[in-house]
Formats: sequence, structure tokens, C-alpha cells
Amino acid sequence: MTNKTKQIFIKGLQLIVAIICLLYISYEISEEKQYVNTLVAYQENINLIDKLLPLSAVLFISVLNWSIEFLKWKISVSHFRKINFSKAAYHSFASHSIAIFTPQRIGEYAAKFIFFHKRNRKKVLLANFRTSYSQLMSTLVFGLIALFYFVKYYGLELNNTIMYSVLILVILSATILFFTKENFQNKIKSLLIKRPKQLMLLITLSLIKHLVFSHQYFFLLNFIIEVDYLETMMAINLMYLFASFLPSFFIVDFAIKGSVAIFIFNYLGVSATAVGLVSFVMWFLNFALPAIIGTVLLSQHTLKKTALS
Repeated sequence: MTNKTKQIFIKGLQLIVAIICLLYISYEISEEKQYVNTLVAYQENINLIDKLLPLSAVLFISVLNWSIEFLKWKISVSHFRKINFSKAAYHSFASHSIAIFTPQRIGEYAAKFIFFHKRNRKKVLLANFRTSYSQLMSTLVFGLIALFYFVKYYGLELNNTIMYSVLILVILSATILFFTKENFQNKIKSLLIKRPKQLMLLITLSLIKHLVFSHQYFFLLNFIIEVDYLETMMAINLMYLFASFLPSFFIVDFAIKGSVAIFIFNYLGVSATAVGLVSFVMWFLNFALPAIIGTVLLSQHTLKKTALS
């Protein structure tokens, strides 16, 4: 199979997954026509001031969420290049606007190369790997806690044998890669052995960031419908855990996360309409809007270069 054929196959598979997810969301919401009418009537009865306060808080959380991301990037590259906060913001927004068109946002790795000298490409790659790794660790920490919570209290159908088998396979795979793949081994060593204080700081910031955007999801959902704090937070963490292992594109990210969220929140009896709406707002605030900002910043940068040439 050629590379072009593989790319077409992967994109086709992602499109099929996205369509299935969208159909699932549409089906779940179509079953709640009465709830949709009730929700619209409820929102119409809320005065403007009562709406503005929670919405302003949600927007502030988005700013805080991205600010932590800027700080993480600033720290990641600090050992080979000192950049200020605004420059880190520019790098993050611009690379995000490019990365959204690639699977799992892998384009972000290449996108950030353009802001650094060629001799620093390996360092940039490793810096980006550190930021991604630290965020994945936070997702795993909160997600696994939520997973065991759902297994214990909601009878989520996950056989213990399967769970332990998967865990053993992951450990074995990582061990084999560590001892057989020189590049992988060097990356992990560089990540864990070199600059451990930096890594711990990045993991701490990633844990804080996870708490920030998961609470944003909670506040949005609680604004629409009253929900229990602990149960909802566990469902949100589990949703992010499952979604992190699914192939995703920017455009279909809402469909994938939304369908996973609806499936999980069904255990809590939370409306699919409310969950779907919150998933869309989260997608817009944390993915679409930053991509728009990044595109504008990149276009301005291009115009300046054209004017100077």
C-alpha cells in the first residue's frame, strides 16, 4: 500500500467515524424533542444579566486555558531560546491554526519549526513532545480515576481481565520500544532524564489546565441543566480519556467528543441535547476560535513579509 493510498484510507476511515458520530448525536437529540422545547423556553425566561455572568466566566476560563498553554510552550523552549509570553501566544495560535488540518494535530510539530532556526529543529520537536506528553499524562491520571469510578458505581461493562490485559500489553509494548527503537529510547531519555524539573513543572501546569477546561465543561452544562458535581466531573474526565484515543480531525472533533460524551452521560441520565450543545460550545471556544485567531495572525505576518520584500 503506497503512502497516498494509506492517506486516502485513513481520511476515509475518519470520515466514516465522523458520520457515524454525527448520526448518533442526531438520533439521541431527535428522541428529546420535548426536552428541546422545554430548554428553549427555560432559556428565554432567564434575564440578560443572569446569562451574561456565567457566559463571561466561561469566556474567562477559555482565556485562562490558552494562557496556561502559552506558558507551557514558553517554559518548554526556555533552555535554548528565551521568548516572552506574547511570542509564545503567537507561536501557539499560529501552529494551532495549521495543525487543525492534520490527524491528531500532528502538524503542530512541523508548524512550530517555522519560528525557530533549522539547527534547533530537534529541540523544538522535543519541546513540543514534552508539552503533549505532559497533557496526555494529566488526561490519563484524571481519566483512569474516572474509569474506575464508573466501573464501581455504574457497572460500566469493562471486564477486569480485559483491563489488566490491555495494561500489560501497553507496558510490554513500551518496554519493547524502549529497548529496540533507538530514536524512541533517546526521546524518552531526553524527556525523563534531562531537565526533570522542567518536566514536573509542565505536568503540574497540565494538571491545572485539565482542571480548568473540565470545569468549564461542568459550568456550561450546569448552566443548562442542574447536575451533580462529582458525577459530572467523573463523566467529563472519562470522556476526555476515551476521546484522546480516537482518531480525530479538527472539523470532526466536536462529533467525536460529542458522541463519546453523550454515551457516557447516558449513565447519569443527562440529556443528549444539553451534552451535545455543551460539546459544540467547548469545541468552538477552545478549537475553532483559537484557529481563527491563529489564521488572522499568520495572514498579518505574511502580509508584512510581502510588504517588506
